[in-house]
Amino acid sequence: MAETRFIIFRVAGSDYSFELSYVNGIEENYNVVGIPNCPENIKGIINLRGVAIPVYSLRSRFGEPEEKGPKKLVLARIREMTIGFEVDSIVRIEDVDVHNILAVPVVVKTEDTSYMNCIINTSDGIVINLSVRHLLTDESFSDITELLNKQNEGEEND
Repeated sequence: MAETRFIIFRVAGSDYSFELSYVNGIEENYNVVGIPNCPENIKGIINLRGVAIPVYSLRSRFGEPEEKGPKKLVLARIREMTIGFEVDSIVRIEDVDVHNILAVPVVVKTEDTSYMNCIINTSDGIVINLSVRHLLTDESFSDITELLNKQNEGEEND
């Protein structure tokens, strides 16, 4: 029986997941430093063990209002960069049999929802699996890279 591991998290009352193989860690206590003129959906950066990591708001990406209160960061590696995806809470890590991994219905799959990788049928119901690679457009990724380069240059000049 082949299985894939997923981290399931909650954003605005709905459950989503990433394949666990893309996840580098979870951060609970962090301080986001806002940066002027940030790319869309980027809240700012955090300093994690001496590395500047951009914080990407999934609430913002999904058109949901930001809410106060504790959040979690799911750290994922994309194209040689670690990005912290801010979520409301971590639900669990679950092994899912390949027979319970389903394609996204054609009527749901559009250019705006290309980040939906598949649907997983979990022990608690259906969860949308997100592709960490497709949450950011190429333009957004380039903007984030430029932002981090500017941030690093600023630190070198201090």
